[in-house]
Amino acid sequence: MTSLTRIVAILAILLVAVPAGADAELNEPCTQTNLPIVTLTEGQSVDVDTPIPFVTDSVGGQFRIDLTGLEVDTKKTVSVKLSWTNAAGVVEASDYDMEVNGTTYNEVGATETASLSMGHCKVVDVSRVYAFTGVPVDELTLDVSISSWSF
Repeated sequence: MTSLTRIVAILAILLVAVPAGADAELNEPCTQTNLPIVTLTEGQSVDVDTPIPFVTDSVGGQFRIDLTGLEVDTKKTVSVKLSWTNAAGVVEASDYDMEVNGTTYNEVGATETASLSMGHCKVVDVSRVYAFTGVPVDELTLDVSISSWSF
């Protein structure tokens, strides 16, 4: 009986010491402050301040993606969308292209979208935005969002 009592005591200790389902470890806010930080939650879109006015060819800028509150080591699909409105009556509509994290995005139309697999506190580098054709517009919009599913 003594060995049976010991086994039961050991099992009771193990059941108390090891929780049935440990909580997932969540990301803490980014601590690197050398770049502007864009904090994203699922389903949210953030308008990123463009660092300089875009004319025909300009350097974009860098910013850090903060996925605070998501599970550690989770990657999300981060969309970087450049959009603009061509002025009414302009015969030669503008078309802009952009380079994000070393890749050129050059679709025809009034938007360019980069979809990136990114983890917490990673950097988005919009290294260049340029008018491919047409009359440059007065204002460009750069929005950043994440998908509701992990990559």
